[in-house]
Amino acid sequence: MPSRLAPALAVAALLGLLAACSYPHPMHEPVSNGPLPGIQAGQDIDQVIKALGTPSSEASGWWMGSNRFNMRYRVWYYEGKGRVVFGPDSMMVSHSESDPSEDGRPSN
Repeated sequence: MPSRLAPALAVAALLGLLAACSYPHPMHEPVSNGPLPGIQAGQDIDQVIKALGTPSSEASGWWMGSNRFNMRYRVWYYEGKGRVVFGPDSMMVSHSESDPSEDGRPSN
């Protein structure tokens, strides 16, 4: 029985690693000029849409920017404006990044 345990654990670890890599990762080193005007941490989705409109695109995954997070985040991209990063609950703003060079597409 112990001879089967090691391969089973190795397979389980490999499957876990593959599952962690299956999400899109909006990881990049952004050029940020501070937060987006009118967007503050703690705002909800409706407040963001009211201030900026609907995003050009969005992505979910592990976020790495000016801060490194160890949880999954949702990012809204606004072409010519920047990005809004929602916290792990995907309902409240974690922070925003003003970036006039933002092309509106997730950077993977």
